[in-house]
Amino acid sequence: MPASTSPPSPHKERHKKVAPLPALFATETHLLGWQGLTVTLPSDWNLKTFGGDATKGDLRVDDADGPRLELRWEKPQKGIDLARSVTLFTEQLVRQAKKRGEAFQLADNPRLLSKARKRKAQLENFGWVGERGDVLLGQGWGVAWQCADCGRVVVAHLIGRGLEKQDKMQRLATEVFSSLECHSSGGWQTWSVFDLQLDIPEEFHLKRAKLLLNRLELEWVKARPATPLGWTQTDQRIALQRIPIANVVLENESLVDWTQRTIARTDKKRRFGPAEEISVRTHPALMLHGRLRDLRRLMVQKGLDRVLRRHTPPAAMRVWHCEQSNKIFALDCELSPINAHVVEDVLDSLECHR
Repeated sequence: MPASTSPPSPHKERHKKVAPLPALFATETHLLGWQGLTVTLPSDWNLKTFGGDATKGDLRVDDADGPRLELRWEKPQKGIDLARSVTLFTEQLVRQAKKRGEAFQLADNPRLLSKARKRKAQLENFGWVGERGDVLLGQGWGVAWQCADCGRVVVAHLIGRGLEKQDKMQRLATEVFSSLECHSSGGWQTWSVFDLQLDIPEEFHLKRAKLLLNRLELEWVKARPATPLGWTQTDQRIALQRIPIANVVLENESLVDWTQRTIARTDKKRRFGPAEEISVRTHPALMLHGRLRDLRRLMVQKGLDRVLRRHTPPAAMRVWHCEQSNKIFALDCELSPINAHVVEDVLDSLECHR
């Protein structure tokens, strides 16, 4: 794996060419991006649960009334029987329906998505209808494929409800699955959730995610190399916080005071200096630099810098108040000098308001 990520200029050009998302059935849409997957969804469908990592994981998307979309992915070590995997998935749905006392019928060869349309040599469609008596209780339409480019097996399952017309839900499934991509390009992954969108180098893996009442905390880490000299390096990290209702949070104190009180002074690992005034995406912002609090670790770091004739830059945190979205953002980066450009690229991709 290369020591550095993609250079900044192509990354910035790529974002200038992004077009607005089309509407689905005259419904406003937004982009969901997670672990290298992206999909266009109705704007009232949002991420509810998630698990796993980029190699194997799952997520569920809900609207106000319950589940709407399930995505599962895995990068198997060896070849798989895709049709058999779909059969196992639908058999699980059958068992769940029986427990609820519902009749369950598999759809006969639903045509949702073609191999040619998704450019996948291995692709399977499936569907089901659940009934109790003559009453339609639910339905589901899905697709599964194995991608020759990224090696992932992806299963996507869109869930419909009893009063919704089957043909309309099948068309919706086709539109959603047509927009689904299972890997990124150019060395960057798009992460998009709850109206927050930014790009992160694919070498950085999600370590932590908290999605609570519109407050978002996401952290990505690039682990130090597993080489004989890897111990002389530290993990690189990118972390982002988004805090809602900024007008209430900042009602009785300035952004500087709030940042020092809630972020700088509560950090147990780093000691931050005074804030500098900068600009982020036309917003007035603060820049804080932090060093290790642990004196022993700090002396080890300085000793290694001297022996290896290098400079370990301090952690850099940018904090700004976006008045248009009424939110506070804090971007916290600890990067090697060779990846210093990544900060500006991430900021260039970040949409703090629409």
